[in-house]
Amino acid sequence: MATDRNRPATTNHALGRARTDSRQDTWLLAADGSRGAENAARYVARTARAFGVDGVQLINARTPAFGAERGSAARQRATALADAERATASVRRILAFAGLRYRLEAPLGDDPAALIAAAADRAGVTEIVMGTRGASMMSSITLGSVAYKVLHMARQNVTLVPVRARGAGGGGRDPLTMLVAVDGSNTAIRAVQYAAHHAAANPGLRIVLLNVQPRIISGNVRRFASRAQIEAYAHEQADDAMRQAVRILDKAGVRHSQRVATGSVVETILEAAADCHCGRIVLGTRGYGSAKSLLLGSVAYGVVHHAEVPVTVVKQALSVPVLLPGPAERR
Repeated sequence: MATDRNRPATTNHALGRARTDSRQDTWLLAADGSRGAENAARYVARTARAFGVDGVQLINARTPAFGAERGSAARQRATALADAERATASVRRILAFAGLRYRLEAPLGDDPAALIAAAADRAGVTEIVMGTRGASMMSSITLGSVAYKVLHMARQNVTLVPVRARGAGGGGRDPLTMLVAVDGSNTAIRAVQYAAHHAAANPGLRIVLLNVQPRIISGNVRRFASRAQIEAYAHEQADDAMRQAVRILDKAGVRHSQRVATGSVVETILEAAADCHCGRIVLGTRGYGSAKSLLLGSVAYGVVHHAEVPVTVVKQALSVPVLLPGPAERR
């Protein structure tokens, strides 16, 4: 049970509380006063309404001041909230200008990632949005340690916005075009369901399904199979991998297209996103608490690390009026 000392300080924006209609999603925006946090806020301001989001839970994790144990819990919370209001002033202006309701929370603790993950659980948000670099990160580090830990700890879907994001209408990217990487796995299907969920809120959303096949470089294979045969085999494998995803989107009436490419998975995903002018990349992951790996998958990490557009790592399927294939239809 949380003690009075651990109860976070909060304040509501004058436009209203962040708790929204049950039919709408609420995002958690982690802000620490950095340029990365401001860029994430701009992304939220430009896209939240388009994806059916009307409320934002704004989190500014605070580290207890030296000697704070001598002060009362109420005084610590008041100080934390005042500091959080100063640190998030620019972010709050961005949200207010966009007409988004928000609720600011200033939890106290020594582990910012744990505070963010706990706040997401407490608020019941559907997604966490944050910059890839915080105020304490060196400029040479692309994926900050806090963002990396949140990816592992959070139960919710996580969208990471790079410092130089070209999504949300910037750099010729279309914020209503999502690139969804699919490989036929259950985790990829969750990513497709995530995209379909948002398409239900905005019929203008376009989804590009991408399947990447490995490039066959073995001399033995090339000796007995022509280039046309190898390409035909790759397309056959890609069709199998995308079949269920296509069926889900077709039954949901979602606009989509399909792309098949060969090569390095990470590089190909990034190239396809640029070629399609996608404003966001969506990937599946093994999900919370997987025993298969203690690290984020190499593909997801590589894409997040190098992407110039926001990347969403999907951990949980979102409810959406989609008629999923029955057992007899699954391969």
